[in-house]
Amino acid sequence: MVIPFIFIISVYFFSQAATIYGGDAGDLASAVITRGIAHPPGYPLFTMLGIAVNRVIQSGSTAYRLGFISVIPSIITLIFLYLLIYRASRDKMASLIAVLTLAFTYLYWLYSEVVEVFSLNNLFLVVLLYLMILYRFTAKKKYLFLTTFIFGLSLTHHHIILFLLPTLAYLLISTKKKISAGKAILCLFYFLAGLTPYLYVFISGSQYPSLNWLGEPTLKNFIKLVTRANYGSFVAGRFIAHQPFLRLLEVVTFVKLLYADFKLTGIILMMLGFMKFAKNNRTVFTALFLAFLSYLFLLYYASFPLMNDFMLGTFERFMLPLYLILTVFLAGGISGVVGLLFRLLTKFIRNKRIAAIRSYLYLSFFIIPLFLFSANIKKMTSLKNDLTAENLGRDILASVQSPAILFLSTDTPLFNTQYVYFSEKKYKDIYPIHFSRMLSDTYREIFIREYADIYFPKKYVSGRQFLDEFLEANSAKFTIYSRDAFDTDTGSFIPRGLLFRYYPKPENPDKAEIVRKNDILWNKFNDPLDGSLSEYKHLLLSDVAYAYAKSLQDTGYYYAVNGLDEAAAEKLKEAIRLNPEDTDNYTFLTQVYIRQEKCQEAGEVIGKLDRIGSEKADIYLLKSINYGVCFDDEKKSGYFSDQYLEALREKEIPLQKL
Repeated sequence: MVIPFIFIISVYFFSQAATIYGGDAGDLASAVITRGIAHPPGYPLFTMLGIAVNRVIQSGSTAYRLGFISVIPSIITLIFLYLLIYRASRDKMASLIAVLTLAFTYLYWLYSEVVEVFSLNNLFLVVLLYLMILYRFTAKKKYLFLTTFIFGLSLTHHHIILFLLPTLAYLLISTKKKISAGKAILCLFYFLAGLTPYLYVFISGSQYPSLNWLGEPTLKNFIKLVTRANYGSFVAGRFIAHQPFLRLLEVVTFVKLLYADFKLTGIILMMLGFMKFAKNNRTVFTALFLAFLSYLFLLYYASFPLMNDFMLGTFERFMLPLYLILTVFLAGGISGVVGLLFRLLTKFIRNKRIAAIRSYLYLSFFIIPLFLFSANIKKMTSLKNDLTAENLGRDILASVQSPAILFLSTDTPLFNTQYVYFSEKKYKDIYPIHFSRMLSDTYREIFIREYADIYFPKKYVSGRQFLDEFLEANSAKFTIYSRDAFDTDTGSFIPRGLLFRYYPKPENPDKAEIVRKNDILWNKFNDPLDGSLSEYKHLLLSDVAYAYAKSLQDTGYYYAVNGLDEAAAEKLKEAIRLNPEDTDNYTFLTQVYIRQEKCQEAGEVIGKLDRIGSEKADIYLLKSINYGVCFDDEKKSGYFSDQYLEALREKEIPLQKL
């Protein structure tokens, strides 16, 4: 039993990522570097562990060191999961095969190697289940006290552990042993003791760190942080629309991703294990089934808008608790199939070698984890030294001419840049600002204290007035850059590398000079497809490539609007290479080619747009324009114009019915 776990440990440590992967990693690592407070709910336990690990381990980057908070808990989780499954099934080999299978699924393996909070959350979930099952069958109070302490501790890490409460409550009630008042008081004491890492938030906040999602260390701000008041509890964000049908898509997506990781064989075995536990171990079955329903409800309730790779990559992480639970059923399925086959074979084979048949049957099931290992090893080892996410932050900062104010928003550009900024400590004349938080009271408190040289407008003004006043007051002293352009009466935003640079009125930069400076920057930038994305489309890393593509699209569009067609076509073609699914790139490029009278090239781009599934109305309109303006073919232009109008009418009919 020891050798397989040694193998897992060796593989996990070998393929541990050297830097950030994407998602929230940059913010979590930055909180450790600055001894600050990460985004809601603050993750104080992770930050405290990170500070300790970052001090003790001296080799590698900060992100590499923090990766141990993923690797080590993942390994311990597998050990406790093995113990849990064996306790429930009394089948060592089935327990081992199931745990090995989970270990080498893409999703579990991925979040064992990168900086994130989900590995430690997995450990809490499995340990809580294991301890509570032990209490259910032994009624020993030490297991109850440990459970209450660890549950409190887990709440200082990630709040989705709350969805385990129905299972814990069921196991507690089904124990059928009354809890005395004294024991209940002790449970409360241990639970509150587990919550003590949240004291870090107040201690850190009182030091006013550079990264501070709390603001002033007040009870009001603390409650906002812990409850994710600006996001909404247990939902992906404030942008979520509460539409039950759309939320069901999360459940469908879960099934698809489960199939991709465990394959059909794994799912069938889980279903068989589900039936086996329902028949033979009703207590464990009920507990696990409640946990499964709770975390499936989380996917439904959180309502991730799965419209792009970033949201899908964010969504998939919340499937990990379900993977852990289903692995128990997987073991039950393996045990049941082996038992059935053994009973059938013993009817026909009656010799001294009959005892070895069961071992051979188990050995045949080892092909499942071996298959997953061979299928995923290249994907994971390609991440080991991947710098894609870190390079985005570095290239964004390279787009800036200091002294500068830098507006950043959305997770991928913001968190990756933030990590580079705080870890490399060489961008002293650049002042990064979280654009989405500028109007919040908590951020205002931080801003005024952190950036004394920057003028911050009065508290109670509209967003537009606030920005106009901010830009006008600070543009004389600083160059101002933003990841996104926005309307303002005081000047204009013009593409500069991966950013937009603000030019106050009446400043009007030379277009040729803009092209020249952009070319210099883009020639120096890293290619996001040179790293692990050349091997496999990791979802959160794909969003890094899309960030480059969006800037290329913005630059190409600016060039096209200003009549710089050759430069526009070059940038738009590069944007298509990095993000071939963005239909806007094809639409803009088609129009550029039409204006250049490159009719054949325009037609080819329209064909590509049609193949990736763009709206038919858009295709017909572009074809009509191309034939009318470029080919000077009025007949075909008129035909596609009619097709365009018909497509619009067909589109209106279902909307009217709805």
